[in-house]
Amino acid sequence: MHQRERGGVLTILIAGIVVLGLAAVAGWWFLLRDSAKPRAEIEPTPVTEGGTLGGVWVVTPNDTAGSFAGFRIDEEFVGAIANTATGRTTDVEGSLEIDGDRVTSATVKADLTALTSDPAFRANALRDQGLETSKFPEATFELTDPVVLPEPPTKGTTTTFDATGDLTIHGVTRKVTIPLEGRWDGTAIQVVGHLPVALADYGMTKPSAPRVASIADEGELELQLFFLKR
Repeated sequence: MHQRERGGVLTILIAGIVVLGLAAVAGWWFLLRDSAKPRAEIEPTPVTEGGTLGGVWVVTPNDTAGSFAGFRIDEEFVGAIANTATGRTTDVEGSLEIDGDRVTSATVKADLTALTSDPAFRANALRDQGLETSKFPEATFELTDPVVLPEPPTKGTTTTFDATGDLTIHGVTRKVTIPLEGRWDGTAIQVVGHLPVALADYGMTKPSAPRVASIADEGELELQLFFLKR
């Protein structure tokens, strides 16, 4: 082989190695980058005139306001790289009824088959692992004890309260008390909540995935709901 030919082959080999190296780096960046969604929190929506708080309020699936239910859980990739995994579904429906200073009833249902996550393989893995959404497609919450609001709600003011009821995940129902924040802007009632959830309490085993070294025993359920008056 002539020297010029050997040089050409060597150049091609080096270029190939560089391309493969860049592809590997890009793959790891895609997998390990911080893609966790920010924690749900009350949004300062504009306050409108008129309206009354009493009555029935509903949240509809895939609304334009941004209602969702989801999870957060800490995981560790190979190489001791910490990450927070998040998944959310906007296919949520529910209702609540307010009478005076009391929330007398409330239900929420989330379609877990519509969960999205980043990277997408996480939500795909949960079809048959962890939440097993192919077997248990819904998560629900039903208020069992009326909520007495700590003070008469006023427009634009955030109120903190607890809601006790039956939470069903992975086909298991447990009574829980969820710390919530609520805000009425005259048009919508916004509700945000976070609840620690131990996987074992709901019969779930930790999902596994390539390059994931470990997953926490406990995650967090989170929700952000916008109720409109019916």
